[in-house]
Amino acid sequence: MKTAIGTAGIYFEYIINMVKYGYNNGVIKGKKALKRIAFGYCSFYHFRNRILIMFELISIEKSGVDDAYATRETFDDF
Repeated sequence: MKTAIGTAGIYFEYIINMVKYGYNNGVIKGKKALKRIAFGYCSFYHFRNRILIMFELISIEKSGVDDAYATRETFDDF
């Protein structure tokens, strides 16, 4: 506990700036994650659709016929 308090004291100015401004590198980390995912796709079309699904810009529903997946919107709309 003493170590944690001491470390927080050393970095107190940086902690205050983090709370005050709210900037972070989340966008860069997200881009890196997308690039890691991209290695598994052989076509850009499939990769693009996966990104749209991840960010819920398009959703997938199960159809009642043969458990195949059907989309609510078409992928070509984006």
